[in-house]
Amino acid sequence: MNIWLKREWYVAMHGQPRSFRTKKWIVILVVAAVLYRLRGWGLVLWVFAPLGLIGICAHFYLRHKTGGWRREWKFVKAIPTPYD
Repeated sequence: MNIWLKREWYVAMHGQPRSFRTKKWIVILVVAAVLYRLRGWGLVLWVFAPLGLIGICAHFYLRHKTGGWRREWKFVKAIPTPYD
């Protein structure tokens, strides 16, 4: 289990370039702030809860298809880790 968690953490931190992750989180936070200013926390949760659920489902689907990120599948590249 410990190796599995280390692999997942490594993939989360190295699967996308740092600049992309930074820009992605800036966009997410700006959109959340705009939604909050428009209608409050209700709208923020109404928008981000389904998106979060879709993201989690997509993550596990891709993880399944790539064998835990170890092999390529369509547009997803294999991510070699020091824990392989």
